[in-house]
Amino acid sequence: MNIEKEMYRLVHYYFEQGGAINILIFVTAVVIFYIAVDKVIQFSLLEKKLPTVDQFRSILQNRAVPTSLPESFVAAFSDLPISPVTNFSKPFYINRYREVLIAESERLDSGLSTLAVWINVAPLMGLFGTVIGMTKTFSVITMYGIGNPSLLSEGISLSLITTQTGLLVAFPGLFLHTMLTNKKEKIIHRLINIGESVFHKGETNAL
Repeated sequence: MNIEKEMYRLVHYYFEQGGAINILIFVTAVVIFYIAVDKVIQFSLLEKKLPTVDQFRSILQNRAVPTSLPESFVAAFSDLPISPVTNFSKPFYINRYREVLIAESERLDSGLSTLAVWINVAPLMGLFGTVIGMTKTFSVITMYGIGNPSLLSEGISLSLITTQTGLLVAFPGLFLHTMLTNKKEKIIHRLINIGESVFHKGETNAL
């Protein structure tokens, strides 16, 4: 219970001191979290659907593409004739697999640039709050001098608290973006390895 009270007090303090700027930064944090969770789910589902080298080779040999594979695989290979009499050249399969790589690369990249933009917005909003706070502080000094510490501390508090909030959102956001980018690269390398294992090591002779 004490922990809940402390968390409530802390959140209330940040919103009270930071005002509208901290509310905007909080909204930014929610957007960052939503995009990051969506990408994590997308990457996890794609990894589970990717076929192994043996499964992909079997799919091409039997010309039967299960719907459990990613949509790009289904779109690229589902229209192959079932009859084994119809043979295709190795470049034909390679070009079809390139379509898979392009489609999955675009799908994996989507959202990451948007996430990076929102991550950069958070500290900029904090900096904007700093400018507002310092402007308010200088206005108080101009009007009342430096004889009223309570009025001065209000502007200074706004300056510091918004900067702090922006950085608190940006640092975890950068970590999430880096983690997702590395995850994307691993999936792309896995796709490339599947293609190279099937198309560049002689396995296509069996197709």
